[in-house]
Amino acid sequence: MLQQILLELQSRFQTGLIAGSHILLSDERLPILLKKVETLAQKSPVFQKLYTLCLAIFNDQDHLENNIMEAMSFLDALIMTQAQWKYEEDTYDITILTEKPYTNIKYSQLKPLIQALSQPGSGRYEIILSTWNKYPDLFQDYRVLPYVIAGLGDSYSEIANLCVDILKSCGKKVVPLLKENFNPSGKKEMLRRISLIVELAGKDENQFYLDMYPLSQTDIQKQIIIGLSYNSTNRDFLMNIADVERGKLKEYALYTLSHIQDDEVDKYLLKKMKKSQKTLFYTLYSNNEDIKKIICEDIQQQLSKIMKYQQIETDKEAVEIIKKLSLLAYKTGPQIIDIVAWIFDHGDKLCMVKDSQQHLFVQLDNYSNVTPLSYMELENNRYTITEYVAEVILNTYLVYQNEESETLIKTLYERYPQFMASAYARMLLIKDYKHAYETLTTLIDCQKPRDFYSRIFQYVEYDQETKQYVYRSKLISYPLKTEVITIVLGDELDHRWIDLLLEKQQITKGLFKKEEMIVYGNEISLCSCIMVHLASKDNLELKDTLITYFEQHKSTACHLYIEKLYQLPLRDDLLAYFKKQNTFLSGNRLSYHQMVSMCETFCNKNDSLYVLKEILTYLKKKTKSDYAWQFYEIENAINRYQESEEII
Repeated sequence: MLQQILLELQSRFQTGLIAGSHILLSDERLPILLKKVETLAQKSPVFQKLYTLCLAIFNDQDHLENNIMEAMSFLDALIMTQAQWKYEEDTYDITILTEKPYTNIKYSQLKPLIQALSQPGSGRYEIILSTWNKYPDLFQDYRVLPYVIAGLGDSYSEIANLCVDILKSCGKKVVPLLKENFNPSGKKEMLRRISLIVELAGKDENQFYLDMYPLSQTDIQKQIIIGLSYNSTNRDFLMNIADVERGKLKEYALYTLSHIQDDEVDKYLLKKMKKSQKTLFYTLYSNNEDIKKIICEDIQQQLSKIMKYQQIETDKEAVEIIKKLSLLAYKTGPQIIDIVAWIFDHGDKLCMVKDSQQHLFVQLDNYSNVTPLSYMELENNRYTITEYVAEVILNTYLVYQNEESETLIKTLYERYPQFMASAYARMLLIKDYKHAYETLTTLIDCQKPRDFYSRIFQYVEYDQETKQYVYRSKLISYPLKTEVITIVLGDELDHRWIDLLLEKQQITKGLFKKEEMIVYGNEISLCSCIMVHLASKDNLELKDTLITYFEQHKSTACHLYIEKLYQLPLRDDLLAYFKKQNTFLSGNRLSYHQMVSMCETFCNKNDSLYVLKEILTYLKKKTKSDYAWQFYEIENAINRYQESEEII
């Protein structure tokens, strides 16, 4: 560490002399280095002398050049004679996140990124996002990371939220930096910090939560309460908050108590329910028999009412029904089977219930949590009440994967296959992924296999880092936060699933000269997205299939993702896609901002410049518009590409 400090200080001085002495004074790294030298100065008179000479550079600018030369001469001698000097007391440590915290990049090349993170002005978001997309490892460089953390308090929420995503990718090792100088009475920056600490560290920072809670402002206390739910020893502390506090803090404490599956918690919640029926909504994770009885009776009563009138009167009532049905998750036993059976038995009537707008009542949601594809807007699934209940019951198996939850789904499927087929299929896929194709296609009879299995595989993706196929799903949870589960399936993919999802067929063409050829079904947006998520660089057979398929199907942006993954030329395809999406016949026209963004996502600098110039010429010729501002975003991007230099 000592040698690194001295050598870096020497490098700063040498660079300053070459670039100009006044440039040296504006070097943002010098004050940081001087703080480290000041720490060493307290331990040794030699370093005290070095520190004095360095201060003279800033304090006596009339003799700036002489002071720099004197400091450099002394520093050179110190490096030669004292490089191995050390002391036993604690030194100043720099927290690092990777084995290579200092990238081989000059500070001058990092400066545009650091300025974008730390200084006001327009265009900063594009610089940070573009660098993040192209060089994510750069943000773990210790010279950049402090600015990312400071960016959590940026006045532009887009930049602050991007910094949140960047820090999440750094993982748990960034937590010590987030805790450093944490201000419990702070505002947005500190609120984002504590949210990240809770998400990344969980129960490991329990003492930090307990220390900070009494000192914190209300919004930060809410996040701390979520963190406290990870440790069951906080049960009494959370009960006390629920008893003493009012409003949101009380609500948060009650929500998190249910996470602590404990008999004392169940007794506490039952006692609260006698005073207020609203406490029912805080029992999601309880499997207590008395609580289940109350939930089942309440659900049956409310559903009976809406079946009688075939109407849900208000949006508030609709939300309440969904919240109560969600309480069936994470519970097993005869009571749950009975209430679900009762709902399925009345499925025909429940499917005819109308909402407050006189439309058939459905719950719009999408529980798949695979990596989202930008520029692909898939519709949410539309769940009837019976379909939603089946989804809720599946959550029990996803979390516990035990005999009780498996029996629950199997029993309900045997009695009500029309409602439980999708949940049962996903359970079998997870349970025996390797033989799932034979199992599912044998046991489950579906009229439209492509539609049915696309709804199954929307939860599956190939994890490029772990080299495993995984099942990712959002879970039924409290409104405090989104909970996600990732289940490892295996490292191989049965290619028969690909053939089924793409409707791959081998046909014979020609009257006289017979020719065998492979054809695929029409492109469905969901199936194309699934192909992107299942694609693997290492699976050559799958690669050939996907390249062939997307050569014929380019109505969505998915072919661009495949071409990028397999490093195929895509410049001309991107330009053709832009032109196609901006015809008057296209129902989903791309905005000019989206075009610029897609160029940054899929192309290098030169290809992006070419595509933007070509599409600008095409649009101007097509629209014949005299409004110069109309194409401002594209023209601005072109100018930026022409004038800017690569960060790396």
